[in-house]
Amino acid sequence: MEIGNRIHEIRTENNLSQSEFADLFHVSRQAVSNWENGKNYPDMNTLAMISDRFGISFDELIKEDASLIEKIDTSVKGAGRWKRRFLTVLIFLLGMVIAFATPYAIKKLYYDPTETVYTIDSDNYLNGSEEQRLTIDMQVYSTLLMPGHKFDYTTSRDMGMGKYAFTLSQSESYGKATDVSGQIARDNLQIYDPNTFKLPYGNAFEWTTGIRKVNKSLLENIRTEKDELEKYDDTVEGESVYPNSEDSKNYLKELNDSDYYEAYISFNKVMTYSDALKWIDKYIDDLFFNPWVGVVTSDDVIVGPIGFYPYPSGYIRGFDKEKYPYLLGFEDYDEAYSEDSEELRSEDNAKQHVISMLKYLYDQKRFRRMMENAGYGNNIENNIDNVDYFIDYISQNGIKVYGVAVCSQKDNLIKLHEDKEVFSISTEEL
Repeated sequence: MEIGNRIHEIRTENNLSQSEFADLFHVSRQAVSNWENGKNYPDMNTLAMISDRFGISFDELIKEDASLIEKIDTSVKGAGRWKRRFLTVLIFLLGMVIAFATPYAIKKLYYDPTETVYTIDSDNYLNGSEEQRLTIDMQVYSTLLMPGHKFDYTTSRDMGMGKYAFTLSQSESYGKATDVSGQIARDNLQIYDPNTFKLPYGNAFEWTTGIRKVNKSLLENIRTEKDELEKYDDTVEGESVYPNSEDSKNYLKELNDSDYYEAYISFNKVMTYSDALKWIDKYIDDLFFNPWVGVVTSDDVIVGPIGFYPYPSGYIRGFDKEKYPYLLGFEDYDEAYSEDSEELRSEDNAKQHVISMLKYLYDQKRFRRMMENAGYGNNIENNIDNVDYFIDYISQNGIKVYGVAVCSQKDNLIKLHEDKEVFSISTEEL
């Protein structure tokens, strides 16, 4: 039985006129007439209401109307196709969002060496120049913590998904300046030459081998340590177990005549910055080059090295004068490039230089985390975590110098050791 006849049958069995039947389902009388005459069908919602109203199952209501069943089946299949199409489009759009948003999110979560920062140089003073974040981070890190090995230019390439390829370039180095390549992958740093970030041993300077009081000479510190130890240990074998100048001189005589060495010169007494510069000036033209000064950061010298180059070296830049004045050493660029540059010979400028480097490196938490993950974080952990104390000490006491790192040869180092201000010289072969 077609659905029109079935509706007519239900209406008459219930003694309803077409108008009364139409009112039950909120349609017009003409609509009911059209259903009963087979001109069209009720919609699915109306069929469901008729089924509920007269207690007839939906299947029983339509089961003998083949054309209606076919129409419903076609409608359901069409709805399914549209649903599948909608889901396909939705999945595609979600994929596009993920594809574009994920790299951006990763850049925000991990260290990005390609991040653009702005510096000022002598060729483009007014507008500044674009640099990559790794360039500034490495220049500060290597200046502050790696005497004689300054990385002041880098190039990094984004490989996607938090991975970057990079090259570090040394413009100033004890020995041959080298380039080194590596990769950064989500805060994990890999250097293809692991010796690149080899820092000087903790006892490279005699002042950093123990708790040294800066108001005493090294000789006085060592004698005090010997006296204290002998109170508790009667097996101490005399003076030979303690560092002394004669042992240091004899050690230098064993070096090769023609080789160059990284040399760490420890003064017998801590010098003021001006006195240290005078001492450097006596020898810089003839006996060594590219000096790096070790800076006292507390009354007890127990960490190191922390320091800087008092003379122009490498690629000269300026960076964020308000937040980090003298961060990269020089701010008067014509002066910086001159042979007689006086910028960092000013103790106020030098003091600000060290303080800004400490502040900056402390602020670069992702860079520090990356270096620590790679095993290059000992100096950062020991030195930078106490940055507030160090800054306060330097601010109040100025630049005090306990030693100088230089590059020189055997004969020159022996001559330097004859200076009454020198207590010892330790070396590493280049």
